[in-house]
Amino acid sequence: MIKLNIIGTIHSTSGYSNHTKGLINALCKIADVKLSAHLPENLEKFTNDAELDMIKKPDSSDRINIIIDMPFNWMQYASKKINIGFLVWEGDKIPLSWIDIIKDKRFNQIWVPSSHV
Repeated sequence: MIKLNIIGTIHSTSGYSNHTKGLINALCKIADVKLSAHLPENLEKFTNDAELDMIKKPDSSDRINIIIDMPFNWMQYASKKINIGFLVWEGDKIPLSWIDIIKDKRFNQIWVPSSHV
């Protein structure tokens, strides 16, 4: 079974949070998912049982990182052998400052939620 470490937030109203929540709840059905998220106090009130299980899983070096955040935050999490950046953008051009990050060799793949992105 594929072992994933998904880094993102699920407890805000941002688009990134919505994508993280949707992705982890889909992937946990077909992969071993560890969720590394920014956690609020009393997280049990805002988190379903599957999400709590993913948060409590131990990390391991053989997990693939999927980093769901703005690219300028990716570098701090690119610690695994395999790193995937998940890029959400609604405009018609990405900021120029992201180009070097997206091309960085530490990222094996860049995932996007649509063909528009």
